[in-house]
Amino acid sequence: YRFVRGDIRDMKVAQELAADADWIVNFAAESHVDRSTKARAGEFIDTNVYGAYVMLEATRQVTAMNPIAHEETDHRGVFYIEQDGRRVAELTYSRANAALVIIDHTEVDPSLSGQGVGRRLLDAAVAWARETRTKFLVTCPFATAQFARDPSIRDVLA
Repeated sequence: YRFVRGDIRDMKVAQELAADADWIVNFAAESHVDRSTKARAGEFIDTNVYGAYVMLEATRQVTAMNPIAHEETDHRGVFYIEQDGRRVAELTYSRANAALVIIDHTEVDPSLSGQGVGRRLLDAAVAWARETRTKFLVTCPFATAQFARDPSIRDVLA
């Protein structure tokens, strides 16, 4: 995890954080309801309501900017992101049988480095595997490290 001290109303900061996050927890919310009914009610609304809106909107914008596509042809498949008609990130696999695929490669353009794009690709693959009851064998070093780090996605491993 990473603690960030900043202004929850700052869209630029919120977008940078959303691009690099699996989860966002808002500890900026004020719990003192009496502030909402006194002279400083505007400040309460500004941080609690508008601040929450900024975080949600930043997350929506980041995920909408780079939608993940999925293609499978013959025995090869790919989850990928395109920008301006150019593939900038991909996670590839080969199909071993109807219920088993081998994740063999993940690559992200250096311009997207540090933004959690590789993990977003893996998360899309995991969601697909759960929906289709597909299991994974993993030879890709990045994916192997993610499965080792996060037990919540290991249910799709063969």
